[in-house]
Amino acid sequence: MSSAFGEVAVLERCVEILERVLCANDPRTYDTLIPLYAQLDALTSIASDKVRTDEPPPDTSQRGGNDEAADDVVDHEHVKAGAKGVDYDRLVKKFGSNLLRPAHLARIAAISGQTPHLFLRRGLFFSHRDLDDLFDAHERGERFYIFTGRGPSASMHLGHLVPFMFAADLQRRFNAPVVIQISDDEKFFFKGLSLHAAATYAQDNILDIIACGFDPSRTFVFRDTQMIGALYPMVCEIQRKLTVGQIANTFGVRVQSRDGEPTDCLGKLLYPAVQMAPAFAAGLPAELFGGGGEGGGRRRAGSPPRPSRVPLGLDQDPNFSVVRNLAA
Repeated sequence: MSSAFGEVAVLERCVEILERVLCANDPRTYDTLIPLYAQLDALTSIASDKVRTDEPPPDTSQRGGNDEAADDVVDHEHVKAGAKGVDYDRLVKKFGSNLLRPAHLARIAAISGQTPHLFLRRGLFFSHRDLDDLFDAHERGERFYIFTGRGPSASMHLGHLVPFMFAADLQRRFNAPVVIQISDDEKFFFKGLSLHAAATYAQDNILDIIACGFDPSRTFVFRDTQMIGALYPMVCEIQRKLTVGQIANTFGVRVQSRDGEPTDCLGKLLYPAVQMAPAFAAGLPAELFGGGGEGGGRRRAGSPPRPSRVPLGLDQDPNFSVVRNLAA
């Protein structure tokens, strides 16, 4: 075990030095680092497997053989790690996504002509859905846009900026439009903030977000409460296809009273469709897509719909795993 971890530590140090020495435009960057990323990924996997093999079986004597108390809790409202930290491999299997592999990083480098972002190289963004299909479409000349967002319930810290820093890099790398949803209505329904407080946080958060370096001509930032008129036709399309049971089960909305507890407010049941709506180009400003009619419900007859790519935390995955099933 010590040998495996020793090799990982040495290789990580080599990669760290090379990343400082080699600039993004140096062709040696890809020839040298991409194979090292693959080797590091393999060695890390071997070391982790060795640890699991050498570990004694867990002591369940104090828990009656039930290991559920140690499980992680990751959903759209809560993230709680077990005693050993979040088991992301287990969550990927549970959510049905796929792990990013060195081959994906190599393909990003080949398509964009730039070294993959540090967040990818270090595994901060580690999971994906249908990324290979998106690469194939991009190489055929089909364009995509990036959709991410922020729930304004406080001032932003560095962790909150991670998806925006990454989205700004994707925009530069692929010349893609970016849509940023500020869900002030969500915080009104789920966190109990007043609409005024949510709007105040939203204005402050937007200043932090635009400082990440987005292209102003290709970026659309909006608050739900201000944009709902344009979004509402798509929201209606989504709401008609969703069921009360789907939303209640996925988001834990109480629709029946139990033991005298009140049911949740109606806004919690209706809101998810609002968050899902910008994942479709219809209803978004046509100018964002070059005025070609793919937004604002004015897509040209016969033209394929523009797909969206959504950089987000795994806890937000339920919002989009539900709507993916409705996309067709």
